[in-house]
Amino acid sequence: MSQTQQGFFAMMKAEKATLLSIHYNRKENAFLLSMSREWSGKAKWAGKESSGLAKKPKTWSDEETQALVVEHRLQDTLNDITFIMRARKHEKLEFWCEANLEICCVIAFHHTSKKYTVGGIRNYPLAISEKDVITEALFLSHEMTFRCAAGEMPSGGVAFSVYAKKPKEEKMGVFFGFIAYLIERAEIFVAPEAGFSKSEFKEIRSLTSRCVGDDENSEWTIGEAAVYSIYLAMKEALAFRYGDDTLKNKTVGIQGLGQIGSTLAQLLMEEGADLFVSEIDESRLERFLESCPDRNRVTVIESTQIGMQMGHVFSPCSLESALTRDSIRYIDYHMIVGGANHLLEAETYQDELTIANRLMKKDILYVPGWISNMGGVKYGVSLVINEDKEGSIKEQIKNICGPLLKEIFKDSQEKGISPLEVAYQKFESSIYG
Repeated sequence: MSQTQQGFFAMMKAEKATLLSIHYNRKENAFLLSMSREWSGKAKWAGKESSGLAKKPKTWSDEETQALVVEHRLQDTLNDITFIMRARKHEKLEFWCEANLEICCVIAFHHTSKKYTVGGIRNYPLAISEKDVITEALFLSHEMTFRCAAGEMPSGGVAFSVYAKKPKEEKMGVFFGFIAYLIERAEIFVAPEAGFSKSEFKEIRSLTSRCVGDDENSEWTIGEAAVYSIYLAMKEALAFRYGDDTLKNKTVGIQGLGQIGSTLAQLLMEEGADLFVSEIDESRLERFLESCPDRNRVTVIESTQIGMQMGHVFSPCSLESALTRDSIRYIDYHMIVGGANHLLEAETYQDELTIANRLMKKDILYVPGWISNMGGVKYGVSLVINEDKEGSIKEQIKNICGPLLKEIFKDSQEKGISPLEVAYQKFESSIYG
């Protein structure tokens, strides 16, 4: 689907709307659509100091918005989106369009009844389809809610997706100012996930207090906290499968050598693990290999082939790491403990459980990704609520992750269902009531 020819943002531009909202009432199983025009070309964007907004915005009712969806031939796309929202129990989906700056944003709210609503912010290139950006935001916000629940955090999930080409240098300040305004308006807290450099995110942080980032003086980072929980999850899975949690002489396949994958790889090598690694960015791969304490313990594998290797643990840690019904047929590891978001590619719970059940039938132990990498969110939320940034949070992650997975593995074995199904059963009631 092309953004310029067919899509919600094209409809908004045609109607000069700035906001399109899709609300889902779970109790009534009903959707409500609305649109509004909240500013004109005179708006000045500077985060919470933004100005020039309309005093009396033009609004479109549900009936009027539905009629425009039909007029712009977007019924099928709307049906696809509302299908996911219903299946994953989302509360709201917002589309924001700043046509004068050619900035489009999607904010997917999964669960907002907790004290805080937290998630990641990503910038997507226009080469990615609008529909893919929307569905990715829905999946990420859903997983964030469950990650918060697993980490015993007073927060629900959101995902903020910027869908725009970054402007020229002289307009970057306005670009960041608009993003900061939306963060403030949505009353959410976000941390960077992809598409923004450290300096760019620092600019956004200067315009809103709702951006969560690593403190320059801290000895711990959000990424390192995520790696720590992945490491703990891996040790617990090894103990369940083999009777002890040692990594020495175990073979681990790591797909993706970004901040998470490379840090995890170094940690595992320190404990004597042998590695299969893959990375599509050659410069990143070279940097990792140069920093390896023992290059002989590392074997480089093509990204499309790494899941097919015979090893003990497969750890997908890249943005391209989703496992499908087809791809899991070729996995030859004993367990999967990853750091990537949305590890199992499925629109509904049932489709996700189907993949997890197939892994179980292959005798592959799958650790739910929203448990294994909950450490980063646990640390990020601690920055929001001003808890001790390392000592107590690190201890909390340790006290939660291992015992939680031990309980899930035990219940899975006793009930004959996948660890993922056990995990969902455990947390759904606390999330949805």
